Amino acid sequence: MACHTRVALNLAVGVFTALLLVVPTQAAEPIKIGVLLPYSGVFGGLGKDQTLALEMGFDDFGREVAGRPIELIRADTESKPGSGLAQAKKLILKDKVDMIVGRRSGARLRPQLRHTTHHFECG
Repeated sequence: MACHTRVALNLAVGVFTALLLVVPTQAAEPIKIGVLLPYSGVFGGLGKDQTLALEMGFDDFGREVAGRPIELIRADTESKPGSGLAQAKKLILKDKVDMIVGRRSGARLRPQLRHTTHHFECG
């Protein structure tokens, strides 16, 4: 098993475990997970493989937690800091995701952390 596939599977297990702690507000309301990875460019294959691993993991659990369906919303970072930040903002503000998962490097992580931390602290 390739290293990036193991990382994606570990991520899926971690996300599923975290989702068990989510208290359902409505049975029909989906849990939205933003998947922020590169889907184009040099690292596009890695993002696609990691997303496939996440989907397979959620399929194994019936794509449902505590009676709520799981919805994955993909966003392409293009491996660029500016694009990653723009996509993180879109996931939070437009798509209204409950959480964001994906591998991030230091260059892409800093601006995303500043925005997401401010958003979730300030509502």
